[in-house]
Amino acid sequence: ERARPGHVGIVVAYLERLLQGDLGRSMVYNVSVTSLVFSRLPATLELVLVSVTLATVIGIPAGLWAGYRPESWGAKAIMALSVLGFSVPTFWIGMLLIMGFAVELGWLPSGGRGPEATVFGITTSLATGKGWAHVILPALNLSLFNLDEGNRIFVGLQNFATLFGDPRWSGAFWNALANNAWFFLVHMLVQNPVGVMLAALLSSPRLRMAAFYRTAIFIPTILSFVIVGFVWKLILSPIWGIAPGMLDAVGLKSLFAPWLGREGTALTTLALISVWQFVGIPMMLIYAALLSIPDEVIEAAEMDGVTGWSQFWKIKLPLILPSIGIISILTFVGNFNAFDLIYVSQGALAGPNFSTDILGTFLYRTFFGFQLQLGDPHMGATIATAMFGIILVGVCLYLFTIQTRLRRYQF
Repeated sequence: ERARPGHVGIVVAYLERLLQGDLGRSMVYNVSVTSLVFSRLPATLELVLVSVTLATVIGIPAGLWAGYRPESWGAKAIMALSVLGFSVPTFWIGMLLIMGFAVELGWLPSGGRGPEATVFGITTSLATGKGWAHVILPALNLSLFNLDEGNRIFVGLQNFATLFGDPRWSGAFWNALANNAWFFLVHMLVQNPVGVMLAALLSSPRLRMAAFYRTAIFIPTILSFVIVGFVWKLILSPIWGIAPGMLDAVGLKSLFAPWLGREGTALTTLALISVWQFVGIPMMLIYAALLSIPDEVIEAAEMDGVTGWSQFWKIKLPLILPSIGIISILTFVGNFNAFDLIYVSQGALAGPNFSTDILGTFLYRTFFGFQLQLGDPHMGATIATAMFGIILVGVCLYLFTIQTRLRRYQF
């Protein structure tokens, strides 16, 4: 690959190998969003952990220093680098290529997992450091202050004590947290198992028109939340919706009810709508994981008489458990950051009677205000920090309890 003379030849060779997916043949078996986009890019979870650690060590001091000394040249340099590195795509891609070439030439270590692994680790560090410096730290800083007669004063953790202990705030917070937990549970019990089953069916070589089915199932994922929420409100409307007529056509009209208008069914209905929209993501990730299983493993299983669903449960499923774990983490983070579908379908008040209120809508009403409720940026930042803490605890529990026990297979 390095036969072409000069740096141009190295650039061309690197791009060719990247596009062909031949780099990193010794990749650790793990499928993520990055590996789905870049074919066999070895973006392993261990690199993410190392990157987050480095970004925490570097990003927090840099962000604090830039925040408290915004007029200094160093702070301006950090801001300029952030804007250039994360707002201009050409500069960002250039940084990726430069680091890739440095790994190819031996200037940066690859750790034995291919040059893209090092590139992914470095860029993840930069992105996470940027998030610490410009998103998380300002929110945390805002949550430690409050207004007293128009003056901004430092109150420490008093806002968190108010959020968790004051009846005016704690009731709404715990209600939103419980609804969010149920929203996540529905996705875990319905979306991910259905996605795994669909992927298993679509990976069968005997299935005809598999590409059409994959496309049809994945299309709702690219639709706007506004379109999905509005269309499903029309479908389920008891006045002009088509759901009553469809159930009547099969003799099940008695089962119809205004599900979005009842406190006991509204949240579950919205969760199932979200499942319908996003089931394509776990399906595609698991599908990619199944295709990456070597043919030799499948042939050996068939020689031992393990075929059909028995082959899936005994051979394929253990091999894709790391991918299922990553999908579970993505589902957890996505659900606890959910906002759009609830807001479009039920409004900022998350009716009926706050039965569909989740942390995202609670944060929106608190921070920006709604109708007669005035916005409170300090309490809104407190809720946002609490959301970040909940997500961080959940991810760490997975990483240090479940992920460490999963066995990876290297092919």
